[in-house]
Amino acid sequence: LEAMSIGCPVLASNTNIFKEICKDGVHYFSNNNVNDLFEKLEQLLYSKIDLLSKNKLALSISRTFNWKKCAVETYNVYNKL
Repeated sequence: LEAMSIGCPVLASNTNIFKEICKDGVHYFSNNNVNDLFEKLEQLLYSKIDLLSKNKLALSISRTFNWKKCAVETYNVYNKL
């Protein structure tokens, strides 16, 4: 999220938690697949279009997460206990 919030392209493992948080705002590689990681990284590094293709969406997604929202939601959970 921090990388997304400053416009840095992200390459993440294709796992449920990353897909839930990052949605389509990042580039994914197959989990535990070194060859796919290498191919996707190489593709991003050598294609400026691919490298920057998800920046706007990533910035938008990252803005939905902030410390104040986290604190309020955490407080609400504890308040229900």
